[in-house]
Amino acid sequence: MQFKNLLFDRDGVINEVVIRENGLISSPRSADEYNFKKDFLDFIPVLEKLNVNSFVVSNQPDIGRGLMTWESLI
Repeated sequence: MQFKNLLFDRDGVINEVVIRENGLISSPRSADEYNFKKDFLDFIPVLEKLNVNSFVVSNQPDIGRGLMTWESLI
């Protein structure tokens, strides 16, 4: 049996990054800041047609810094 799996990084691949007031590039910290990348949304039907299992991986340093919570992670 062969499995087709694809791992996607969350920030910058699935969603747009956020530019903070200080000019730093950051991850979205709430649903209000979260915007899917259009190209990614257009790609989902292709993956489904090809029977590819999709997984999201993410490193969220803002949780460790106390700038966001697990509950606010989308």
